Amino acid sequence: MHERVTRRVAADFLRRLIAAVPYKVHTVLTDNGTHFRPAGDGWSPADIKRMLAASEPFRCHSFDLACAQHDIDHRLTGRTTRGRTARSSA
Repeated sequence: MHERVTRRVAADFLRRLIAAVPYKVHTVLTDNGTHFRPAGDGWSPADIKRMLAASEPFRCHSFDLACAQHDIDHRLTGRTTRGRTARSSA
């Protein structure tokens, strides 16, 4: 267990999951937490792969890097609103 969930912890968890399961992970659905997404738009997985292949220096979110390295589509859940939360818990 971790006291705090950080970007690195989230990315390392994804990498360990990929190594542990006997099938290809195609898509990951996460919430909008900062440990799963960059503050701005960030790089697309295609951009990250291109820069890695060209050995270009760049900075990106560690979870996005893990997804790009393993060809995983990272999708975010919709933002939660008060009405939506009330309906889903009813």
